Amino acid sequence: MKFYRSFRIREQGFPAELYKAICSIKPESRGKDDFYLEARVGDEINAALIARCVDFCEQHSVRQAIVAGEFNAYKYTVVRHYEADDLEAAPLLMLETQNKMFRERLSRDESGRLMLPAKEAGISLKFASGMFNHFYIVADPVRKALESSQLAGFFFRETTLKGTSIRATTEALWEIDSDIKLPKMTNSLVNPHSLGPSYMIIERPYRNGEPHYQQSDLQSLGHFDMARTYEPLGSEPGMIVSQRFYQTCLHHKIHLLCRPVRVDP
Repeated sequence: MKFYRSFRIREQGFPAELYKAICSIKPESRGKDDFYLEARVGDEINAALIARCVDFCEQHSVRQAIVAGEFNAYKYTVVRHYEADDLEAAPLLMLETQNKMFRERLSRDESGRLMLPAKEAGISLKFASGMFNHFYIVADPVRKALESSQLAGFFFRETTLKGTSIRATTEALWEIDSDIKLPKMTNSLVNPHSLGPSYMIIERPYRNGEPHYQQSDLQSLGHFDMARTYEPLGSEPGMIVSQRFYQTCLHHKIHLLCRPVRVDP
C-alpha cells in the first residue's frame, strides 16, 4: 500500500505564532493566505515535513478539520493507493466508481429498467458503473460468467439504451444488484451537508475511508458474495462484494476498482 498526503491551514483565525512556526518548516509552501504542503506517492521528504506540521498542531491542541475551509483547524488528508496484495487480503471489498462509467445521472424507465446513454455503451464495456449513482452494469458475457460461478446474493435486471449511437454495443447489458442489506457500519456518520439522507465513511485522516463491520453483526447473514450497505453513500447504498466474487472477476479478466472492507472481531 502506498500513500498520498496533504496538509493545509488557513491564516485567518489560526493562532499567529503557530502559523508562523508551521510556515517556517517549508517557507516556499506558504501562500497568500494559507500554507499548503503535499507529498505524492514515494515522496518521503515532504511526508516527514507533513508529519511535523501535524505534530505541531496536536501539541497546541488545534483540532483537525472535518470539511474543507474551516478556520482555526488543520486539514490533513491521506489517500491510500492499493496494490494487488492489499485487495486480495481483504475478506470483503466495496465497489468504487469504475474506470468505465456512465457520466450522466442514470434513471429508470416506467418498467424499472436503467436507461443507459447509447453513446457511452460501447462494445468494450465489461463492468461499468454510474458516475453519480451506485449502479453497476455488466455485459452479457460477464453475466454468464458470474452466473456459472455459483456465486450467491445477486441478481440481474434488464437495461435499455437511451438514444442511438453507431458505437453502441449490440449485446444485452445488465444491471447487477443485490437485495441483501448489510448491518450498519461501525464508522459511518450522517452527512450534515447532504440535501437528502446520506452517510459518510469516517476514518480520519483517510479520504477514502474503509468501511468497518463487527464480525458478530455479519454472522446472521450467512454466506453472500454481494450485498448493499445499510447506509446511502450518496443517492444509493454502496455495494460490497466478497473476495470470492473479486477472484472470479480476476479469473475472467474483469477489472474491478474497489477498496478493502474491514471485519473487526
